[in-house]
Parts: sequence; C-alpha cells; structure tokens
Amino acid sequence: MEKLPELLAQHGISFWLQRTRGLAALVDQNGKLLEWNPAFDMLQPGRPSIDSLESLVEPDDRLLFNDLRLSAREAGKPCHTVLHLLPETGRGTEYDSNLIPLPAGQFIFLAELIAHDAALAEANQNLSQQVAQLTVDNEAFKQRLTNKQIEIDAIVAQAQEVAHTDALTFLPNRRQIIGDLQREVFHAERYKTPLAISMVDVDKFKAINDTYGHAAGDVVLRAIARSLREHIREPDIVGRYGGEEFLVILPNARLQAAILQATRLCRCIRETSVPVEDRELRVTISAGVAEYCTGQEDWQKFLSRADAAMYEAKDAGRDRWAAAR
Repeated sequence: MEKLPELLAQHGISFWLQRTRGLAALVDQNGKLLEWNPAFDMLQPGRPSIDSLESLVEPDDRLLFNDLRLSAREAGKPCHTVLHLLPETGRGTEYDSNLIPLPAGQFIFLAELIAHDAALAEANQNLSQQVAQLTVDNEAFKQRLTNKQIEIDAIVAQAQEVAHTDALTFLPNRRQIIGDLQREVFHAERYKTPLAISMVDVDKFKAINDTYGHAAGDVVLRAIARSLREHIREPDIVGRYGGEEFLVILPNARLQAAILQATRLCRCIRETSVPVEDRELRVTISAGVAEYCTGQEDWQKFLSRADAAMYEAKDAGRDRWAAAR
C-alpha cells in the first residue's frame, strides 16, 4: 500500500469525509474538537455543540481515552483502542478508534463503528444461556450421582456386614472368624508375635434344645454370645464358629493370658441365669486354649489343638478349661 496514500493526497479526500459514516476529527492536545466531519453530527443530532471528544466517550472509557492520547503523544505514532461512544440513544456503542499525533501537538481522530449482527448476537446469547443451563444440569446430575454412590456404598457395606455376621448372635460368623484367625496367624508368623485362642462350647446344649425347644436354645446362645463379648479384652475377637461353639482370638497374648480369660469366662457364664419363658436356666461352658507355635503349624493345626483341648475339658467334667499340648 505505497501508491494509495500519495493518490489520496494528490486528489483530496474531502468528498469521502463528507459522506462516510466513520468519524474523523482534528483534536487539540487537550482533547478539544477543532474540526470534525458530518458523521459526528449524526452521532448526536440533538446536541447544540460538541465541545470535546472526551465528552462523547462513555464515562467508563474516559480513562482509556486519556491513556490512548498520552500513548500517541509519547510514542509519536498512531495508537489504537476500542472506545464506547455515546450515540443518540445514550447507550455506548463500540468504535474502533485511532489517534494519530501531529507535529503541532494536535491529533487526528479516526473511528469506525464496529458492526454488530443482531441475529448473531441473539444466537450467542441463546447459546450462552444453554451452556449455563447445561452447567446447572451437569452439577445437579453430578450431585444425584454422588448421592446414588453414597446409597450404593451404604448398601454394599450393609451387605458385607450381613454376609460376615451371624444372624442369631450378631457375632462374626464362621467365615469371618476363620478369616480373622488366618490374618492373625499370618501376622504372628511374620512378626514373631504371640497369639492364643480359646475354643468354647456350651455344655449339654442338645439337652436344652430337647427339653425346652430350639427357641429356648436360641435364647441361650444369644445370652452366652453377649456375655462372651462383654468379658473379653478390647483387642480380642469372638465369633460363632458353628452350632453352640464359639472361637475367641487373643492377638499378642501368651497361653497364660488365654487361661486367665477362659477361667473368667467359665465363671461369668456359670453365674449367669438365662430367662426362658417362666424359668431361669443355668448353663456352663467348656474351653480349650492354645498358643500358636511359630514356624511349626498352620492355622488349621492350631485350631485343631484348641478343639482337642476343649474336648479334654468336657471329658474332665465340663464347666472348665484345658490347655492344648
């Protein structure tokens, strides 16, 4: 674009300034309008006189206009920005604005209206509203998903608890208590820590069922389970091994600790009366205690030794404990 400026200068462009809708004005160093083309009159036809260019700039953009003026003066070359100028309606309209410094401290101001496609603007607005609504819907969906996951986790946790809990006594069931035993044996084997167990059996339980019925037997089992739970140490675990048998696991305990516990449990059960219909039943237990032999046995052999000791206690008269060999 080398010849165009020369041609315009030779032939003049006053006819263009008279007809263009773009704004063109000569401005002094303070922003006062010295001369302007008819487009300025179209900007605010009801205005009696236009004093300064700054008065046509929307208040929020006046600081930006002053920065534009200072930048053009200091740089000594044209500077550009977008300004909101006040049309007849009083609402700011965007103009692509340029300020060209002149040697005498004056400026040439050139501005062109930035056209807005109403249909496109409406489409953009609708799209923005749709995006906003999608964002709201997405957050609501995520919240519903989170709530549903909480419900699923609760159901899974409840199902796991039911799967590992004895329905009659609410103690760990056979699967769970054996799993606990396997875990403790692994820990004792790996870290060389002591471990003891007690196999507990209700004495003459078949006679209770035969004499008073299975409902009475269930009452007795629940009472014994409650007593066992209440009279073991905090780290100990008690579960229903099967039928009228219970297994007590004593982590970090020697045989002597298991013997003392078995003695206490036998006494507590002996002193407990179980109300069944219109009578009070007295029951006893027999216990077989054993200490894990590190490096010499697995959990099955360990459990078998405690079971054998329990039968020794029964053979010796019941209501007592016996230690495994």
